Amino acid sequence: MTTLLNSIETLRRTSNRISLGVDDLKHRPLPSLSKLIEVIKLQEQVKPAKALQTPQEYIQQWENYLSGRLNTIEQRAIRFLCWEPVVATDPKFQEYLDTHKVEIRARSIQGLVYSCHRRWSEELAFGSTVRRVRERIEFYSGTKRLIQKWRDNISMLIGLYGPNEFGSLLEKVRQPIDKLCNTWGFDSRTPYVLNAVQCAAHRCRVSLIQDKTCADYLLKVLMLWDGWPEAEFKTEASELILHPFAANDAGFRELLTDFILRDAKNRLGDPRLPGNDRKWLGVSIEARRLVIQWLSRLDIVFFFEHVLPNGKDPHDRKPFWLQYLGRLVQSRPLLCESDRLRLAAVLDRNKDRVVNFGRMRTDNSAFLLDFGNIVAVEFSKVGRVYLYDKGVFEKIIPNFWSNIPFQEQWGLKQPELADASEAHIGHWERRVANVLERYGIRPKCD
Repeated sequence: MTTLLNSIETLRRTSNRISLGVDDLKHRPLPSLSKLIEVIKLQEQVKPAKALQTPQEYIQQWENYLSGRLNTIEQRAIRFLCWEPVVATDPKFQEYLDTHKVEIRARSIQGLVYSCHRRWSEELAFGSTVRRVRERIEFYSGTKRLIQKWRDNISMLIGLYGPNEFGSLLEKVRQPIDKLCNTWGFDSRTPYVLNAVQCAAHRCRVSLIQDKTCADYLLKVLMLWDGWPEAEFKTEASELILHPFAANDAGFRELLTDFILRDAKNRLGDPRLPGNDRKWLGVSIEARRLVIQWLSRLDIVFFFEHVLPNGKDPHDRKPFWLQYLGRLVQSRPLLCESDRLRLAAVLDRNKDRVVNFGRMRTDNSAFLLDFGNIVAVEFSKVGRVYLYDKGVFEKIIPNFWSNIPFQEQWGLKQPELADASEAHIGHWERRVANVLERYGIRPKCD
């Protein structure tokens, strides 16, 4: 009896294990099926083709056909020539495909679109080549998912306003440019994509006042794109600098200043430094002047709020000099060693704002304000402001941006060479303003 009961219990446990195994199999694909599922998922993804490098012999075949030395071109050569922009966008090439009833498959269609994007222009968009490529896509009956996706979005792909549509998509989804291009099977280094990025940048600028989040996409994605030609990049930089939002929003102005000074590609930099003169060629003069004004404001605030003893400005030197922001050509704080050590934490916090400060040999920091034809020199320890004719100052200090520590006596403090040296007592502001007026320098805050 006991043996029978044990046998029944063994059967019951075995049955339970089998049931659990079946349930588990219901929810877990077999290894072979799992691999198949992954393959299917991969097949469903849109995969752009890599551009083909056309062998010279195939280009020669096309040239021989044009000259009448050849009647037909090899089918293999045709597949490569679809990726050769100059050839593929030639109306005669499209005519050849039609006349010889050449079968155009998915990879060749990708080549034709690539070629159109590479030579994109308004004239091309209006022409017969684009119209014929568009028709080839519309009549495509194959299974390539990318071509099907293109067919469903044909106006964006190759329409007259295609770059504008793609630019609107960029601004809407705010993805990295190369990532979105890859999703659509586009080469990201084409005039078509450049037009799209310019459109996206324009749309972001228009939306800045209503949507501040556009600023991050503008400065951290669109402007950092390495596909910008130099001239177009500088045009976009000018537009951003002169945008009303930059004048009215300190946060955006700070982001923009940081981008200008610390762009990883070092395309602009501090416009006051002689070494950056060439980089700013092509940026509007007004935009460059405005950036100098922003940087000078930061210098003035830093010097008179932090470098002065105890951060106090009893003679209101800061508001006086801020009146002349729009007249400054360049400015530079010069820190003595004790101030540099004392302000280490402040400098670290403001490393994106206070840049290119110099050094003083003595225990008295200084501040240089260059107005083009006259230079003012202030010191952290209350005393006098020295005003030098620019020609005289350049003989004393040949290099405004020198990394060598500056001298106080026999350097920046030479009353016998200065046009004026005014003590910060009484109506000192009026006296200094009169000296500046003689040089045509009047308050202009902008």
